[in-house]
Amino acid sequence: MGYLPGFTYVSGPEPVIREFNLNSSATVRGRNPVMLNANGDIIESLATAQTLAGFIAHNAADSLPAGKCLVAVPTAGTVFASLVTGGVAASGLSSGATLGHAKTGNYFYVTGSPTTAIYVVVPRGDGSTVDSADSSIWVQVIGHQVRPFGLDAPAQTL
Repeated sequence: MGYLPGFTYVSGPEPVIREFNLNSSATVRGRNPVMLNANGDIIESLATAQTLAGFIAHNAADSLPAGKCLVAVPTAGTVFASLVTGGVAASGLSSGATLGHAKTGNYFYVTGSPTTAIYVVVPRGDGSTVDSADSSIWVQVIGHQVRPFGLDAPAQTL
């Protein structure tokens, strides 16, 4: 099965969909990881980010109403498919390996960055991890990396 660029829901508990304010200059594409800026607005994730708010459900340019967006917040056990960037050694894509993400063109892909690990590789139904036909891999978001709205995030104090 071929997957689109970005992160595509595969299985497990469906992500929780939440509405957020979208930063007015955001140009993020659908299915890409997003984070909160200092004002609490959604912006595109950074390749160096260590936390996520989730994955934006649509292109920022298609937001209705303007200035709002829907974000899929992963839950424990939610599995996503993503494509792997070039240059990642197959040995780094085994089940249980942790990965970061990087932007190539308009989309984010998983990459072997140990310092910004946000994802953990999970096996497919046949036990493999990488589909050699399309370079897709299945991952789960590491629970404590989903901030501030993950299920295991500590209560926010004001």
